[in-house]
Amino acid sequence: MERADLRRGKLRRANLSEAKLQGADLSEAKLQGADLSRAELQGAILFGAELKGADLSRAVLQGANLSGAKLQGAILFGAELQGADLSGAELQGAILSRAKLQGAILFGAVLKGADLSRAKLQGADLSRAEFDDATNLTAAILRGAAVRLVDDTTVARLQPFFDDIFADGSLFGQDDSNRTLPFDADWPDHWPREEFDFEDFYEAWRAWQRTLDPPLPPEALPEDG
Repeated sequence: MERADLRRGKLRRANLSEAKLQGADLSEAKLQGADLSRAELQGAILFGAELKGADLSRAVLQGANLSGAKLQGAILFGAELQGADLSGAELQGAILSRAKLQGAILFGAVLKGADLSRAKLQGADLSRAEFDDATNLTAAILRGAAVRLVDDTTVARLQPFFDDIFADGSLFGQDDSNRTLPFDADWPDHWPREEFDFEDFYEAWRAWQRTLDPPLPPEALPEDG
């Protein structure tokens, strides 16, 4: 079923365990409660797919497009999501324990109540991501990750990782009523205090990543290095 066209397919509770779906187009597919455990979905398109309560434990999803996917309560234990696009994905209550998310794009992802314990998030983009007090980051690895334009709750959850991640002045806010951190906060030296535009932020982030010693693993970096 490699490169299969399953757009808008009705696959609720389907048994797709260990299915070979590399490069398949499952955009906007209805996969609520489906069993995709250990499925091979490298490079698959799951844009806007409905995956609430689906089992994707140990699924192989490197480079997959899961942007805008509905993954509330989904099980992604040990899933391989290196370089995957999860921008805008809804992951409330999802289980991502031990997931491999190196270099993943989690821009605007909703991770409230998600379990990211022992997840590997080296080099991940967490800009505009949404955490809450129930987001579990126990023993997660965020070395080389980036965050900007997030709320104060998300900042609080990420505070134990400040020395390992990159951020900019967007966490200060524009005035006293919209400031996530105070100006006298003890920020890491590698965080610029000015708020960059999109392009400048990513250029500065990548430049900082290249200074890390030991270096990040290749899967945590963009293809152009």
